Amino acid sequence: MIRADLECDLKKRGWYSGDAHLHTTYSDGKQTVEEIGKSLREANLNWAVLTDHNTLKGKEEWLNGKRDEFIPIMGEEITTKFGHFNGINIKEFINPQTSEGLKDIKRIFEEIHSQGGLVQINHPLTKGLSYQGWEVSDYDLLEIWNGLTAPNLPGMGNYEAKLKWFDILNSGKRLAATANSDTHDVLLPQYVGNLIYAPLKITLKKIPHAWKNFVRENIASIQLWARRGIGIGMPRTYLYLPKLTLQNILIALKRGNSFLSNGPLLLINVNGKIPGERIDLQTKEKLILRVKLCSFQSINLIKIIKDGLVIDRCKLPQGTKKFELSLELKEQGPGWLVVECYGSYPFYAITNPVYFD
Repeated sequence: MIRADLECDLKKRGWYSGDAHLHTTYSDGKQTVEEIGKSLREANLNWAVLTDHNTLKGKEEWLNGKRDEFIPIMGEEITTKFGHFNGINIKEFINPQTSEGLKDIKRIFEEIHSQGGLVQINHPLTKGLSYQGWEVSDYDLLEIWNGLTAPNLPGMGNYEAKLKWFDILNSGKRLAATANSDTHDVLLPQYVGNLIYAPLKITLKKIPHAWKNFVRENIASIQLWARRGIGIGMPRTYLYLPKLTLQNILIALKRGNSFLSNGPLLLINVNGKIPGERIDLQTKEKLILRVKLCSFQSINLIKIIKDGLVIDRCKLPQGTKKFELSLELKEQGPGWLVVECYGSYPFYAITNPVYFD
């Protein structure tokens, strides 16, 4: 469970965390709508999107779970052979039929938008679940970090999704990234815990054949992630909101006024502009990046990335849990900038971009 948000009092700073990919017994989840809602609130999340596969059956129950500090949002994971897409804040069922191929994908996206919803591409480069229609690009969000696979582990999907996101940003499209747990079972950490302490030979018997070699080669990292990084709200998306309302959540998601994390809290601004906002380079002002970091786990590295390339890095003293940084950016050209921080694996956070025009 993420605890640093309590210590750093993010809500007073205007930051609210949520999870936009969740399942219940209405599709392939193990818990009821009520149980999922209770688990989310216990995990200190402030907003969440219910996204059962190809159904809105839990809609009434879910929306009745609204509380003063918790906003439930209705969604659907439209599950097709071309990929899985979350329709966020939809009111009516979206037909997942794709007999007309990419034409249907375009139709699905249009139907979501016509209902006032946002389109999220889920786990876009995870084996067997990847997006097969990049030609259809009218989506609003890219899930670069799915909680059912480990972060920053080449070959598992999330690392590749992050690099794909960088490529899309470099193409000129302003696209917000999200991080979500994709929870199907709130008890998954307990089940996985039984496997990670078992001998590798026994563990591999439980793993799908396509992943056996990968797990064998990366067992140490996978075991660390399984022990520390799986669960509801792991990871989560933190949004900057003037007030916790549905409309503000949708606006911040679309703009990318957010950072993604499974623990560390990573607040940045450039000349006062937060992620999702733009800097006007014509003013000729010096560009000053400010970073505030707060974490329950120690953090050892900060990376500053401009247009997909690391332009600076800061190694932190062992045991660092709070840190502030202010530096002048030498890279003055148009483009975008994100900041990452790394702790002992799998603890990690990344911001959405600040843009430069």
